[in-house]
Amino acid sequence: MRKRTVTWLLDTLRNEQINTWFDLGLFIDRFKEVKGWSSPAFEGSSYEDFKETLREGGIAFLTFHYMVDGITVEVEKYAELVSRNIPAIPVHYIAGNFREKADALIDERYYKKEIPSLAGFNEWDLYEDFYFKRI
Repeated sequence: MRKRTVTWLLDTLRNEQINTWFDLGLFIDRFKEVKGWSSPAFEGSSYEDFKETLREGGIAFLTFHYMVDGITVEVEKYAELVSRNIPAIPVHYIAGNFREKADALIDERYYKKEIPSLAGFNEWDLYEDFYFKRI
């Protein structure tokens, strides 16, 4: 069996053909049935190698939305901790939307990317169709 690394895990996910909710359910069922999963291994030789890899690629915090709430405050704490321990690391905030006043909680040196399709379920255009429309 091929060594299970982060690269292997990402390649496996990219090769999945998930086009419908049913496909996603089948994938999750298969994934749950696999035994012997361990944490993907980092292929470097030291913690310094790991930090350098992060510094090159960065770290992202992904959620439905950022606003004046506990989630945004906690993410900011984590982002600050990572930035302090790995100077010059790119930090990305990614969300379905950035609500009013969230900027006051997010350090301006961090990157922000809004992807509307990531918004919470009740803000998603297809929410009503998927959960309330009889087929």
